[in-house]
Amino acid sequence: MLGAFVLGLYFVWWLFAISCNVWLYYVMHAPEYGGPLAHQIRKLSSPVQFDTVFVGDSSLGNAIRPEAFDRIAGTRSINLALSGNYGYGGPFNMIRRAIETRPVRNVVVMMAADSLNRPMVYDGFVFTAPNPWAPHIPLSDAAEILKTFLRRVVVESYGASGLLDEWFKPDRPGIDPRTDYPTQRGKTSSLYPPSVVQSIETRHLVFVRAIVSLCKARSLNCLFVHGPWFGKTIRDNANYTAKVNGILREAGAEIIGETPLALSADELGDGIDHVSPEKIDIVSERYAAMLAGRL
Repeated sequence: MLGAFVLGLYFVWWLFAISCNVWLYYVMHAPEYGGPLAHQIRKLSSPVQFDTVFVGDSSLGNAIRPEAFDRIAGTRSINLALSGNYGYGGPFNMIRRAIETRPVRNVVVMMAADSLNRPMVYDGFVFTAPNPWAPHIPLSDAAEILKTFLRRVVVESYGASGLLDEWFKPDRPGIDPRTDYPTQRGKTSSLYPPSVVQSIETRHLVFVRAIVSLCKARSLNCLFVHGPWFGKTIRDNANYTAKVNGILREAGAEIIGETPLALSADELGDGIDHVSPEKIDIVSERYAAMLAGRL
C-alpha cells in the first residue's frame, strides 16, 4: 500500500515537472538556453506589418536595424534574430512562424561566417518549433528531434525551480532600444584572438536544406548572407569562407556576397562579429546596398 502511494506521488510529481517544462519552453519561450526568443515571438503578435524577414543569430541581431535598412532598400522588414545556440533550426522555425502571420515576400538568412564550425544541436529546433510537425526534415533527423524533445522536456525535469529561475533571474540582459536586441556586454577585449577556423559541421545543412525547401514551397525570395566579421578575421579565414560558400550552395542556398562584411576595430561591439550599437545604422545601410535589386 505504501509502495503504491509512493509510486503515485512520484508519478504526480513527474507530471507536474513536465507541465512546468512545457510552460517554460512553449509558453514563456524562455529556456535556460538564452537568447531573445520570447522577445522575437512577441513581435509577431504585434500589429507591425512587414514583407521582408531577417532570421539568423546574434551577428544579425547586432547588425540590422530594420528602419535604417528599409530607408535604403525600400522594404518593410522585421529582424527576428536569435542567438548562435539555436543553430539553423531556430531560424527555420522563425520563418515558419512569420509566414503564417504576414504575406512575406523576402527571407534573408544571416548567420555568423563561422556558424558551420559550431557543434550540431537539435535543441534550437525543439525550443522554437510552432508545432510538433517538422516539414521539410528527413525522417532520420525528425527522429533526432523527437529524441531531443523527450530528453529536454520529459527526462530533464526542471520543474518549478526552472520557472522561478526564469522569472527572477537577475542577470538576464535587457533589450537595447538602439538594436532591439539583448544589450551587449561592453567592448570586445581582444581584436586579435586565435581566428583561423578549421572544421565544418555538415549536419547543420539539414536545416539549411529545410529553409531552401520551405522557401521554394511558399514562393519566397530566400537569400543567404554572411554576418559581419572583423576585417583581419576575414583575411585569416579566406579559404574557410570559400569552402563554406561552396557547401551552402550545394545545399541550395543563394548566397549574396562572397565574403562577410568587414568591420573596423571602431565598429566592433562585444565580439568580432558584433556591431557596436552606435554603428548599427551605418552597417544596416551597407547591407541594404549589398542586397539592392535582390529584394
